[in-house]
Amino acid sequence: MQAALDAWVEAPKEINYTVVKGDCLWNIAKKSDIYSNPFAWPNIYKANRDQIKNPNLIFPGQVLKIPTLTDAQKKEAEMNAKKYRRHRTVKKDEMKKDEMKKDEKKDMKKKDEKK
Repeated sequence: MQAALDAWVEAPKEINYTVVKGDCLWNIAKKSDIYSNPFAWPNIYKANRDQIKNPNLIFPGQVLKIPTLTDAQKKEAEMNAKKYRRHRTVKKDEMKKDEMKKDEKKDMKKKDEKK
């Protein structure tokens, strides 16, 4: 039992991440050593509001605090991901229908031109 207690290491409450060229909050959150979930980027933004005025503008050399997520925050990020996937699927289906309608209109025009 003592060996298990000695081996137990408490996770840090937050880590620091230095922004490199090409980074964005989405890609930082997506990294496997950060959150492995890009939909968790708002947590990084909220923890660094003192440095980040616009979440679309972060700069190389900035040192961001990456907070450890609670279970509720992880679940919220996962729910946002599911909502997004569902929304994207619906839009793709609508686009396919629109494309079909366009193809039908082209066919009708071709038939009219033949007459």
